Amino acid sequence: MNIGDLCEKDIIWVDEDKSAVEVASRMRDQHVGCVVVAHRRESGLRPVGIITDRDLAMLLVARDVEPELILASDIMTSPVITCGADQQLAETIDLMHLHSVRRLPVVDDEEFLIGLVSYEDIVRQLALQLAHVSVVGEAAIQRESRKLAETG
Repeated sequence: MNIGDLCEKDIIWVDEDKSAVEVASRMRDQHVGCVVVAHRRESGLRPVGIITDRDLAMLLVARDVEPELILASDIMTSPVITCGADQQLAETIDLMHLHSVRRLPVVDDEEFLIGLVSYEDIVRQLALQLAHVSVVGEAAIQRESRKLAETG
């Protein structure tokens, strides 16, 4: 399965010049755990960073700084690790593991943002695949039983 088929296409993004308060408000209003920081181009969005709810907590709240004075560009993880839409599931898992990240912006061949894949998306997909695999053994036994019954 290609990640482009699996990823969430409704992307929540912000400009680099948005304040941490605006970023947090956007995350709260959209019920998401991260936003992609991107530059808007005529052809689409170019991801330049990512901000997670954990980034906000660790970099702002834990350090007691004024969030109104902090910009997205100050707290985003950059350069952002991305994956291609045509990458396979296993490659994406390896990439997440290699970089110790739980979310990856998904880009097309021209590096424009087309989606976001999270480890939750991957776990959900793997669970579906395991559910399909779990019935293979039972289906094989039933097929053998029918075959034996037919041949007597």
